[in-house]
Amino acid sequence: LRVGRPDCQSRWIQGIGEIAGDYDAFLIDLWGVIHDGKVAFPWALDSLAELKKAGKPVVFLSNSSRRTEVNIATLTKLGFSRDLYVDIVSSGEEAWRALAYHGTPDATALAKGLPAEVLGAQR
Repeated sequence: LRVGRPDCQSRWIQGIGEIAGDYDAFLIDLWGVIHDGKVAFPWALDSLAELKKAGKPVVFLSNSSRRTEVNIATLTKLGFSRDLYVDIVSSGEEAWRALAYHGTPDATALAKGLPAEVLGAQR
């Protein structure tokens, strides 16, 4: 895995543990990173367990048209326990929310979509 930050050069790492201490939270893509749609990647399960042990919240991102509950069910079926991640943000869920709240007093609820642990992350 190659990682980089704006204040330093990219570098190769052997595992997530090498950089876990550098960040307060992790935003991780689903498809092709965590699973291939049919099988969970074993290294992904190990990495998520390591992040959980380190107390680092994980939010999954996906450009999937599926809603959050469908994505959670898929992850559960693939062997990812719900305690390994805080939330899932998908384009399908956000599109549904935008349509559901459009023009209502609750439209500000859209800004509250991410968990507090992630919104409070400084790095």
